[in-house]
Amino acid sequence: MIERTKTLSAGLALVVMLAASASAHAQQKSIAGTWTMSIEGMTLSMALEQTGKKIEGTLESPHGLIRVKGEFDGGMLTLAGALEGGAHELEVSVKGAHQTDGTLAGAMTTSVGDMKWTASRN
Repeated sequence: MIERTKTLSAGLALVVMLAASASAHAQQKSIAGTWTMSIEGMTLSMALEQTGKKIEGTLESPHGLIRVKGEFDGGMLTLAGALEGGAHELEVSVKGAHQTDGTLAGAMTTSVGDMKWTASRN
């Protein structure tokens, strides 16, 4: 009887730990919020909204606001967008990954060149 109680207690403890771990993992899946993005000497503000895997947001560039859409799945981020209006045409494609320290990092392809970037949540 005592052995069975120990086994049940150990099983219950395992279930509680797994539930807590799943809850923490679910919270980490959201990248919604405001981020400071550093790209080769420039600092941009990135605001993201997330619904499931879908991401929508904006990048504030020196040339104006860039609206982006994409996906965040399995820790990987993909975004694409273009500068709206203004004197400069600029298309961007962003790929990156959620890092273990909570930051984002990746590469951005634009109509004026390719760059590496990092971002920290504000």
